[in-house]
Amino acid sequence: MFELRVLNGSQQGAALPLFGEQWCVGASPDADLVLNDTAIAARHIGLRRMGERWCVQAEEGLIQDYSGQRVAQIADLAADVPFSISGIRLCVSLTDQPWPSEPAPQKPHDASPALPLSTMAPSTQKRLMCGLLVVAVLITVVGMMNTDERQPQASLMQASSSKTDLATAPQVRQQLLKMLNERDLAQRVTLQVVNGQISLNGDVSQEQMALLSRMLARFAEQFDSAVPVMSRVRETSNQPPFKITQIVGGPNGHVVLEGGQRLFLGDEVDGLRLVSIDNGRLVFDGQQRYEVRW
Repeated sequence: MFELRVLNGSQQGAALPLFGEQWCVGASPDADLVLNDTAIAARHIGLRRMGERWCVQAEEGLIQDYSGQRVAQIADLAADVPFSISGIRLCVSLTDQPWPSEPAPQKPHDASPALPLSTMAPSTQKRLMCGLLVVAVLITVVGMMNTDERQPQASLMQASSSKTDLATAPQVRQQLLKMLNERDLAQRVTLQVVNGQISLNGDVSQEQMALLSRMLARFAEQFDSAVPVMSRVRETSNQPPFKITQIVGGPNGHVVLEGGQRLFLGDEVDGLRLVSIDNGRLVFDGQQRYEVRW
């Protein structure tokens, strides 16, 4: 049994048993895990279990992954790897695993007591002052020689770390649409501007979801914008939403569903039509196309 753990903040030590397939985390009283800390949105994130994988999806707030990168989604969250929402660290762990300890704040090292000059012998004081004067002169000379060299290097580093600023929602939408087209995702993912926010919607495959997640991470690295970007893209399953218990080939080919219902070519169930039974493959077509090997 897995649980979602709160590692810090006002609810530190709380844990949500993960029964089911999806959960909501946020400040709303209706959330599965309620967090009342500052800057937590009502429905901040959604957590889903997809087979053996865990997926964290931003809803009304953003996520920080293990490296501290702000992302809209973590498509494949590993157990015991923490992530953050508005400074609150969370992780998915087995209930029998020990809790990770919060890093203890480092104590400043005690400075060595200074030895007053008045306690030194006069000859020692004189040698010390001369040595300090020589060191000060050398530091000044070297600093003057290296000033011109350091300044261009600092300017170069500052320029290389700068991001492109996108001030408005239309600018953010245009850039995201360009990136979707470059990755052949524009036909699967739509962009909407709602209340000054950019919302991504659609249904994609597992491979496309991973590609979209990398794209959003790339966007966060290259561009700086105060416009929130929310991804509500869902990962589709490769299996139809019903269980097939028997497949019969031949001129009267058909399939038998769990519960005994028979489907012949052209029959429809749950909005999906059986269009082909051949070469060890079933094909259902509808809002989504499913191919089942047998």
